[in-house]
Amino acid sequence: METGTGKTYVYLRTIFELRKRYGFTKFVIVVPSVAIKESVYKSIEIMEEHLRNLYANEPFEYFIYDSSKLGQVRAFATSPHIQIMIVTVGAINKKDVNNLYKDTEKTGGEKPIDLIRATHPIIIVDEPQGVDSGLSGTGKAALDAMNPLCTLRYSATHKNLFHQVYQLDAVDAYEKKLVKQIEVASATIESSQNTPYIKLISVNNKANRITAKLEVDVAEKNATIRRIVTVKAGDDLEVLTKRSVYAGYLVENIICRQGSESIQFTNPSSAINAEHIYRRCQR
Repeated sequence: METGTGKTYVYLRTIFELRKRYGFTKFVIVVPSVAIKESVYKSIEIMEEHLRNLYANEPFEYFIYDSSKLGQVRAFATSPHIQIMIVTVGAINKKDVNNLYKDTEKTGGEKPIDLIRATHPIIIVDEPQGVDSGLSGTGKAALDAMNPLCTLRYSATHKNLFHQVYQLDAVDAYEKKLVKQIEVASATIESSQNTPYIKLISVNNKANRITAKLEVDVAEKNATIRRIVTVKAGDDLEVLTKRSVYAGYLVENIICRQGSESIQFTNPSSAINAEHIYRRCQR
């Protein structure tokens, strides 16, 4: 879901719909940072009355996981009502450090993780690209350790897709009037030169020749400089930039249609022929 379109609200409504339709009560929201954790908690506080009104005062409890208050985990496991535990990936991804994996009297001598595992919770991952630490990373391993019934992943910028069931892209968000305008967006974090940075500046179809101007990181002598280059269909960004981080970024198509300007890349070595659209703008 595009940034600013109500991702948190959608997954909170999902929790209550799953309770209403199927009786599920155990939910763990995993986030990548303390800032997002506090934001999610505050969002639930603000929407608490709204959710109770929508769902006939359905009882529910929510809390931020705190390793010094492990009694909350036992309540999470034993309560018959909706339980929402909010936790950062940093609190669960180190088995030799995190109290979640240690025996404690606060949970009756059991490991908190065992109590969670027994409930088969539904995990909601907010910004999974910041949680997983890669497909085989410690973050994903920590999610698997909870023995979830299923995992729902919400982001505007997924790094790895698993059985995608819904997409609300920039154009959809604009057409549904969920955002006022669509700005140019880079493919990755702009300050990083170890990952491919791409920004579409403009497209041109004059003189029966379709081209696009891209801002990319180009290798020059002993430095990497951000430059604007002109590309056409078939161009290889690895060749143009002389940088291996752009390996496989071949220009497949340049769309000049007003209001839907975009550039598409295809990696010919991919078995799926995956396509990445890095910018669409609505004038």
